[in-house]
Amino acid sequence: IQTAGLPVLKALVSALLYEDASRLTLLAIAFSLAVLSFTFRHPFGVIGPALVIGQTLATMFGAMALFGVPLSIVGLYLPGLVAVISIMDAIHIQSMYRKLCSHKRHGAAAIIEAASVAGAPMLYTAGTTCLGLLSLRVARLEAVRDLGTFGALGVAAAVVHTLITLPLVL
Repeated sequence: IQTAGLPVLKALVSALLYEDASRLTLLAIAFSLAVLSFTFRHPFGVIGPALVIGQTLATMFGAMALFGVPLSIVGLYLPGLVAVISIMDAIHIQSMYRKLCSHKRHGAAAIIEAASVAGAPMLYTAGTTCLGLLSLRVARLEAVRDLGTFGALGVAAAVVHTLITLPLVL
């Protein structure tokens, strides 16, 4: 016995999309952590951003669960996007911190200066990204609206977690 028709096709496409999205997210995170390892060559250069990614994804998925939003096919691509944005924020702070340490500034003073210098551009880019994602709220498809809403929330959470967690790790 074989099944055919539109419902079977939809089920197969959904299964393939879920599989591809999970693979894409894992590859994005693994590649980003490998770049961090190569760039900073220190465990703390990887641990801090990894914690930021974990916290950001937990915040985003927690908000989705809190508001009862199911994980749709469009929303499956959110973790990869948010993870990469989290890594970029962390790289800005860490690279500025490393630069200051190379100029004989260490400890809390270097962390505070790195966060203040790199924090402003980070806030501007996160703000424009959030506004761009929130513009998806006018879409007719509910999944696209959810992508915009929770993508913007994930970007904002990435900035907050970067500015709180990363200095603690450094």
